[in-house]
Amino acid sequence: MGWLSLLPAVAFYVLVVYFTQFTSWNGIWSLYEQHAFTLPVPFFGM
Repeated sequence: MGWLSLLPAVAFYVLVVYFTQFTSWNGIWSLYEQHAFTLPVPFFGM
């Protein structure tokens, strides 16, 4: 039953991440800049 309390927080996070493509300078590429999708490679963007 405890995981039910996490559903609103997860839904809010997914909503915010989805709308970052419209508010970010990089557009849809900003979806890949989220911490859930980044690779553990230092200096990858350089």
